[in-house]
Amino acid sequence: MTESELNYLRPFVRYAHITRMSDTTSFRNVCAYDFRLLYLKSGNGSIIAGGNEYPFVPGALILLRPGLEYSIINDKYRELEIVGFNFDLDFLNSEIKKPIPPSRLGNFKEEEIIIPAGFSSDSPFYEVIYLPSARDFEPTLVGMVGYYKNKLRYYEHKISGVLLSVLADLVGRNRSGKELHGGNEKVEKILTVISERYGEPLSNETIAEELGYHKNHINRLMVLYTGVSLHRYLQNYRLERAIELLETTACPVSEIALRVGFDDFSHFSKYFKKHIGYSPTELRRTGGK
Repeated sequence: MTESELNYLRPFVRYAHITRMSDTTSFRNVCAYDFRLLYLKSGNGSIIAGGNEYPFVPGALILLRPGLEYSIINDKYRELEIVGFNFDLDFLNSEIKKPIPPSRLGNFKEEEIIIPAGFSSDSPFYEVIYLPSARDFEPTLVGMVGYYKNKLRYYEHKISGVLLSVLADLVGRNRSGKELHGGNEKVEKILTVISERYGEPLSNETIAEELGYHKNHINRLMVLYTGVSLHRYLQNYRLERAIELLETTACPVSEIALRVGFDDFSHFSKYFKKHIGYSPTELRRTGGK
């Protein structure tokens, strides 16, 4: 499998979750039967895979292939909040709907690994892909968990399409080495402003002025590193926070709209339905509380 074959992938997400991990022994020296994509929202620890140790810090993203021994080690004083996905590179085994837990190394059955035909060390997914700073992926990954959890219409196909885009971005960023360049540090500053002040009336101009950059410059950086414009990223981030509030609180929808940065409730409802497929009220009724 080569990079050009990304065009033919159709990932199947078997399980998507946000998990809090405090047990320091649960994931030591284990192997998975399908692929694992792990993103750390909070906490501090490390992942050992393929003979290497990778810092697992907030914003870190790592992709592990089936059959690779790995360990997740957390700081015993802090739990890890992990956004995780168990997936295949195609739909050939999509009849297996339930998550397949990893096995301890001594109990692992290599013949049960789920990988596509022709998968080899030439695949861009054979080696561990690790990005130490990938906070720009967070809204997309959390949104995928929402699709999986709520199981809205065509959710499997939506998640598949989004994951394919994520995988392509991972491969491209991993090969190009963009993480080594200063542009990513600027993006981190932009994302920090958004995550801390998304409820305020932010705009490209206000963010640029606060950081001392030109608005066109920060927009180009956002497109380069996240694949979407600064405005679209901000609106997507607000939608993800709105989904979280709809699922975890009893706040009125109008209040949620204000809390995530929409001062016009009608605009919020229309924008939400256009991009999520359901109105906020419908989402809460069918998939949330």
